[in-house]
Amino acid sequence: MVFFKECYDDLDLVILDLMMPNKTGLEAYFEISEIESLVPIFFSSGFSENEALSNLPPTIKTRFLKKPYLASDLHEFVNNVMGSRR
Repeated sequence: MVFFKECYDDLDLVILDLMMPNKTGLEAYFEISEIESLVPIFFSSGFSENEALSNLPPTIKTRFLKKPYLASDLHEFVNNVMGSRR
């Protein structure tokens, strides 16, 4: 979270894996949202979208990127996300 606190002004979006070594993506989502609620946060996982997002509170509206993905898939995802913000 230290990196996010120091650099969030320079970030256009955050992509979190739902399963991480020290905390879940959902825990990180809430910590990031408390620091800066305007940066879009999206999730990625090797699980299916329904499986991965089924435990999220219904108030969280997010987009999802299924792993594994190619660099071209990530590029398209980011372009779609950023295009909708312009």
